[in-house]
Amino acid sequence: RRMTLTPVPPPAALAAAVSARLNPAPHGDWRALSGGRTNRLWQVACGSDMVVVKLYRPEGETPLFPNDPVAEYAALTALAPAGLAPVPRALLRGSFGAAAIYRYLDAVTAGPDPAGLARRLARLLGRVHASPLIAPLRDVPSGTEALLRQTDALAAQVPAGLPDRAADLRRSLDRLETVAPSEPRFLHTDPVGANVVVSRSGPVLIDWQCPGRGDPCEDLAIVLSPSMRLAYDGGLRDEDIPAFLEAYPDPRLVRRYRALAPVYHLRMAVYALWCEAHGRGGGSLPAKLELDAAEAAVSAVRRG
Repeated sequence: RRMTLTPVPPPAALAAAVSARLNPAPHGDWRALSGGRTNRLWQVACGSDMVVVKLYRPEGETPLFPNDPVAEYAALTALAPAGLAPVPRALLRGSFGAAAIYRYLDAVTAGPDPAGLARRLARLLGRVHASPLIAPLRDVPSGTEALLRQTDALAAQVPAGLPDRAADLRRSLDRLETVAPSEPRFLHTDPVGANVVVSRSGPVLIDWQCPGRGDPCEDLAIVLSPSMRLAYDGGLRDEDIPAFLEAYPDPRLVRRYRALAPVYHLRMAVYALWCEAHGRGGGSLPAKLELDAAEAAVSAVRRG
């Protein structure tokens, strides 16, 4: 889903480091890529290959989404052989900071079948979750109690505090049945629509700067988050959600997600409030959408 823009030169130190590391060296214009909201990216030719150069911005990290070049490069190295991530070429450090180089993925026209794409994304995530864990992965909160602690920590960083609706919902979640932590699995943690490229060999996940180990429901929650679907192109439509959940390979995990959905939606509502308070938000709508979804999920849990 990346789009090439007009030629934009990178920092001179970065261009020199890339040229020194790759053989053959890059040639032609460096073209900035749109789509990334956290880091700077360029597409550049390198022999017969086309590569992406990602320059990390340390200020891009948030409480939910780290920005870790070492973890991203390790995830690419582990998952690229299975076609789950782009092929890595190099990880660089210098006066420019940190940069990763990986093979550019040509996207193909997806075609008029959003429900089919939703099913393919579900199966793709199932394959990621079945992948062996690797050392650099951070621990992601798992289960009701850990997720509520994470939510409360986020709320403490919202200067105005939680609005009454969110505070009432937070109190109500203490009365729901607790879901225990799960066995940790390999997670992307940010599988929004913009981070899925449909290549000739199938869908591939990109932007692995915040991978983790934890509950696979984390990835399902981000895919199904209304605020994240609002913020990024290419996400699921409401009518595609049943196809996505039906196609996920583990029905038990889908049932677990439904039990945890109130907590995930509240967490994302508080995250939207945090983003708005720290100059990263999109107004009041993201939090409202998540609170609507959280209340609906509470009702669904109570109905059994």
